[in-house]
Amino acid sequence: MRIIKFRGKSLNTKMWVYGDLNHRGKRTFIEYEVDCKTISQFIGKTDKEGTEIYEHDIISVNGKYPKLVKYIDEYACFCLANISDLNKEWTNPWQQISPDWWNDFKREIRVIGNAFDNPELMRGGSTMNIPYRTSRDYQLLKKLLDEGKEIVCFADFPIDNRIFRDVCKARKIGEGRYSITCRGCEYASFWENHNYKWTFEDEMQMANIEFIEPNI
Repeated sequence: MRIIKFRGKSLNTKMWVYGDLNHRGKRTFIEYEVDCKTISQFIGKTDKEGTEIYEHDIISVNGKYPKLVKYIDEYACFCLANISDLNKEWTNPWQQISPDWWNDFKREIRVIGNAFDNPELMRGGSTMNIPYRTSRDYQLLKKLLDEGKEIVCFADFPIDNRIFRDVCKARKIGEGRYSITCRGCEYASFWENHNYKWTFEDEMQMANIEFIEPNI
């Protein structure tokens, strides 16, 4: 049976919320009231880590060729476009994708972000075809967060005794406070003033955090 569900950013918390889509007059709700510009539908596919793929997600194929997912009315289906093709004149970048393309074992498809949280991934040009690099250098991650950067990460999370990988965002949320969240859930956190018996690096290791190094 086809699963129909949506996500959107809560107007209150600015976090992603997931579920059924409801309209009340001019207001839109997915459990909570959401920014209607961020509403995205689940396309019925997952990436190699089991992460659900939604409209407006950005995926990589074999570590490169970033593509945007979007529903195109003209084709009445979800389509893909190479990020580098989006701003080209006299070109229709959108491609209808067959089930065989998604299921080809030679393609390693991975969600690396979305158009709302990661505008840096939406920049066109040939540099978008350079593979991104991930790291577990947690001292570097902490340094980047202390500089005020928000960093795209991958984290483990358990469901029904199984471990899945999800795309998250790491950020500094206060003095000595760090948080890695996705879909309104906090997968890892660290607060220096609470005398943790674990270090920042320990917390990141427990969630198997892997982050995309910026500007590589």
